[in-house]
Amino acid sequence: MSFGRYGNTDEQEEALRKVDEWSKQTGFTLHYGTSIGKHPQSVILDHEYQDGFVYVNRDGEIKVNDEHVETLEDFQEAIKG
Repeated sequence: MSFGRYGNTDEQEEALRKVDEWSKQTGFTLHYGTSIGKHPQSVILDHEYQDGFVYVNRDGEIKVNDEHVETLEDFQEAIKG
């Protein structure tokens, strides 16, 4: 599944591509995705049914399990948490 299609800005699309790549590298499956907000402003990806495990805002900021993530190492730590 390509998460980039949920993106509304270039920054958001780039961040979603990173999340997609990191999830594949770690074997961490993200099953669902949706966008929320007016324009939409945020993209939410789920690991389990409606758990909102990953948030990506319009500026490309990534939060995984409520932790700010910028690198693969950050992603790996956040999914353990």
